[in-house]
Amino acid sequence: MDRQSGAKSGREEKAQSRKLTEDQKRDTAVYRFLLSLTDLDLSDEGSELPNETSIAKQWGLQNNRIFVRRVLRSVLFKELYEDKKDEKKVTVPGLTLSKLVGILSSLQSYKRENQSLDAKQKASALLTRADKFKALSLFFQLSPIERDTLKMKLQGEALLREIYEKASDATGPYEKEDINRLYDLLINSSKDIGFEKFDNNGPESQPAYAIEKTLRARPQPPTMQGFIRQTVSDYARQYLQGLSSEEEAQRINAFIEQVEREIDRIELQSGIEQMGSFLPGYGEESKSQRLNSYLLPAFVKRLIYSVIDNELLTDEFPVHIKYFKIERVKPLPLRIKDEKDSDGLLNSKFLEGRTEPNQLTPRQLSARGSSLGLERQVAYKVRVHFYIKVPKNYKIQFEETATEDIDKQTKLEFSEEVVGIGSPISHIIAVIDRVLLWDIPALKDYISVVENVRQRDEVIGTLPNSPVWSHCVVKLHQRKDVQAAIRDKADCADVATGIEVASANFCGFDLIETSAKAALYARLKLIKQALSTMPTVTKESYMEELCRRVEEVSALKKAKQRLSLYPFSLRAMEGEIKEYLIENDKYKKGHEKIASSNIVRWSSVSIEAVLSIAEANLKEGLVQIAKKQLDILQPYFERDEPDQVDELLQARYHLCFFRYYYLSDIEAPYCEMRDRYTAVRRASEELDKAERCLEQRLKYYDKLSERSLSNLNPQFYFLSRVYAHRAKLHIFFPDYITATGKEPLNKLIEPIKLLESARVYAARDGDAALYAQWSAYQSWCYIMLAYLTPEKAIPDIDGFSKEDCLDWARRLMKHAENCYSEQGKICYQQIKNNGGKETEYSCPLPRAEDRSLAILDDVVKWLRPAYDSIATRYVGVMHYEKYGDTFVQVAPLIQELRKEDGTDQKKNQTIGGANREFVKLQLDLLKGPLEEDYLEDEDTNSSNRSDSTYLFGMKSGILLFSKGMFFLCKQYDSEDDFKYNVRTKSMRMFQYCCAITLDGTRRIEEDNPSWPNWAKPGHRVFSRSVPDIEEIDDHSPIDEHWRDRLLQYLYPHRLTQFADLGKIFIVVCRLILIATDPSVEEIYSSSKSWNESNKLLKRQIDRVRKIVQELRENKDIPFDDKHARGQKRYNGHLVSHYEALDKYVESFIRALKDKDISNLNGIHIRDQIVTDVFRIIRGDVDVSPRV
Repeated sequence: MDRQSGAKSGREEKAQSRKLTEDQKRDTAVYRFLLSLTDLDLSDEGSELPNETSIAKQWGLQNNRIFVRRVLRSVLFKELYEDKKDEKKVTVPGLTLSKLVGILSSLQSYKRENQSLDAKQKASALLTRADKFKALSLFFQLSPIERDTLKMKLQGEALLREIYEKASDATGPYEKEDINRLYDLLINSSKDIGFEKFDNNGPESQPAYAIEKTLRARPQPPTMQGFIRQTVSDYARQYLQGLSSEEEAQRINAFIEQVEREIDRIELQSGIEQMGSFLPGYGEESKSQRLNSYLLPAFVKRLIYSVIDNELLTDEFPVHIKYFKIERVKPLPLRIKDEKDSDGLLNSKFLEGRTEPNQLTPRQLSARGSSLGLERQVAYKVRVHFYIKVPKNYKIQFEETATEDIDKQTKLEFSEEVVGIGSPISHIIAVIDRVLLWDIPALKDYISVVENVRQRDEVIGTLPNSPVWSHCVVKLHQRKDVQAAIRDKADCADVATGIEVASANFCGFDLIETSAKAALYARLKLIKQALSTMPTVTKESYMEELCRRVEEVSALKKAKQRLSLYPFSLRAMEGEIKEYLIENDKYKKGHEKIASSNIVRWSSVSIEAVLSIAEANLKEGLVQIAKKQLDILQPYFERDEPDQVDELLQARYHLCFFRYYYLSDIEAPYCEMRDRYTAVRRASEELDKAERCLEQRLKYYDKLSERSLSNLNPQFYFLSRVYAHRAKLHIFFPDYITATGKEPLNKLIEPIKLLESARVYAARDGDAALYAQWSAYQSWCYIMLAYLTPEKAIPDIDGFSKEDCLDWARRLMKHAENCYSEQGKICYQQIKNNGGKETEYSCPLPRAEDRSLAILDDVVKWLRPAYDSIATRYVGVMHYEKYGDTFVQVAPLIQELRKEDGTDQKKNQTIGGANREFVKLQLDLLKGPLEEDYLEDEDTNSSNRSDSTYLFGMKSGILLFSKGMFFLCKQYDSEDDFKYNVRTKSMRMFQYCCAITLDGTRRIEEDNPSWPNWAKPGHRVFSRSVPDIEEIDDHSPIDEHWRDRLLQYLYPHRLTQFADLGKIFIVVCRLILIATDPSVEEIYSSSKSWNESNKLLKRQIDRVRKIVQELRENKDIPFDDKHARGQKRYNGHLVSHYEALDKYVESFIRALKDKDISNLNGIHIRDQIVTDVFRIIRGDVDVSPRV
């Protein structure tokens, strides 16, 4: 009996303890909200603590200061008192309803008495009905545990709370009978005006009291002007309490002017203004009559309410939309190639597979589902332009982002864009969410995705071009609540401790604009409500954080363009990032590792900036420099709470580590992997981690019912890269990959399948350049499949004959060029616009004998002379552009040679005399119409067709490699045609590929005689490097296009893998041309020995050997050992491949010299060499020439 009694007593104590805990949490939430409404006097004489006397007075508790003291030390202990000596946290004092009512009443009186219309005190600073309602709601709000105990599952509580707040307001726009219609009727109906049109023939100067009487008795309709004045006065008066009569009249007149401006704007958009201005005497209707029939009273009333509400809101949060641009982007739509559609660009074999859907792996299902419906789909790029009125105390960081209006108000003007399939309004709303919520420290606990509860767009009138009213209801969730809902497979409302809900209206003429602005104001109101739960965070601090984030994003975008556009330099990008985003007072220095316990964290923008540097260094092949950047960020991503970092940043971090492991040189002393299998396995694991991060992001969208956001950039951008990187593992290291699905792994087809998915995802992302890159990759993988499989087809899989594979390669390259042309044209124009610029940073050209920095006059002259103030000429001056602490030499001017002038060397040595000289380049393969023999059929996507191709920019090197591969490996009718194309197209394209993807700069060290006198210690100076021209023989048909290599001047950046792949296939082309040289045939058909061959042929063989030796050494790193952090060579992950290539080339040359080549037909030799080199690329280290 005693035992039962004791057990019962324990349960009661536990329940009582839980009850007290829930009461304390609830009381804490109420106190925090009350404190947010209270003037804490934190700035009084530099005090860091709230003024308890002032708070007690505001709360009407002058005789109970001890209560205020207990509230502060229990509710704000962590924020304000934890670090103070002799301060201890106390228990939250209990709160009763009567005490809450008393505090609210006292606050109401205090604010009304102190209300004024100066710059610091807005009308919206009054204690509003919404504030009182929220305080009472927090007091009565049940916790999830209590709801579960009472079996009170929530359903639409947030919406009902909104309905209650609006419909129960006696001064609002709704009558009591509307309450019974709930929310739909609330937002879709207005008070019964009693008239359908205004009487615009009545006296416009009718006094307000007469209008009021008219409205009450309703004997006749009022004028529109009278209705506006009366309605504004009635509705705005609740926000103007405490103002003098003069101040109230001023504010009411300001509201009226704002309403009239909106009406004028609608008049102009609808065409009414034009009819009245240009046809004043035409027809029976006057302008006022047309306006009266268009702007109905119900709409005008809604317009008045929305203008006042939104004006008061933007007084506190001055964020505005200026305009937006919507544009369709390539490459969608994409059709599936099958029996019904032979011109499609998607391979139906990869979509259908050999298994039923229920037998496919999740990854296969994902790839299959992502291709459905793309033949009828398009992608849009939406750019939204904003401006923010900067807070008075905010200090502008980057002057170019700020402007001033006529009132000397500083504004930040900026834009944000998003790309993907879906509706434009969905894109715009996604942009608004990102602008207002992402990377704002004050909102770090909230997920940066707003849940749209309701969006109602109603056309007021019977015509399709009538005015529009939009109403938007939104919710904001804490990240931990959404994560709990995902974990527990529950609704957010079932686990949430607090959900912010807000709504807003906007009236206008354009449907998209009206919906977008209603969404903007609803989110601003939502942010205001979220901040109200944070007493120590003010709206001013939010606006300062927003402005700082906007400026940082603008700086990062500008810095990134230094790499993607002119000057195409990672060092320029890095210089600007370090100056503007990393090495300033806010963050630690870029070279310092962040301690895990560091409280002051970097912004997400700065983390993204460091990841951008790391990623670009990895693309250049500078693995150790990139590892240093990743080590800096490691504590953010590998601590106990990684969820504090955005999932996209986490995915990007893992993609960087994929490259780090993938490029690992296992023979280097600094490498932590001792074998290739471990490196490949770790690289694959990083891709899996990145994909899981993207999946988690989708779970957020699904839980918030915002699934359309999954279509938007950069979700599919990162997913596309994940699949393309997997394909790289299958291309270069197939023997280290094991099958993970139910189907056996076909090592030749697997990279093509993965690239098919990568291509589809890039198309869904709306990234035409990325799509073109993966299309080019897939094109040469099809060629590889064609050459490495039997003559007929792959067993058990139809549709992969050699002819099929080459056809796929052709159509993919064709579409890749079409899609890339726009980006390429932008890059081309920037090169032309910036080449040869004169800057304030200049120095004389180094001595000609310094071959690392100068070039012989008889090869190329491109430096423009500089002139001093008295026009004295300096011969050979180099100009540099400044990017932070980095200086990059200006690109040369370009003179484009005509195709027929390309081989006339003597005629085109110089041009323009001494005062203006150029780098002369033949660009016939880089720009111009697409070639007829390349485009054998009609374009497969005529809607996406481009008249010209522009292969400029960093990614153009990838396209040129694949295009060169196609011309090398396609079927030819004659050997002469084949050899001509190899010499004039394939080898030139591979040479272009190398020139574009090899680093075109060299760093000048401070102890170098060429160090400029204006450079300071710590500056980084990069000059344009010179291609190796020592062994060019312009009499050789192989070297007749040596000038193509001068393209390297334009690209001070490296794409490490394609820099080497281009060289590999230059070797292939040279071997084919050497073996088919007429002098070789003469040796084979006579008794001559190889020693009797001409010297030119021997020099070509030496050139081949030198290129192979360059591949094996790969030591041309443009940094000393200290800056390269011990890295001695590029592409250490392919060392065994290059050793196998070296042995193969020597064996082929030996067989050629020994006359062991049985067939000197060029196409036959091409087939043998290309097949063997493909085997080497795929990791076969024991390949011998099949002679």
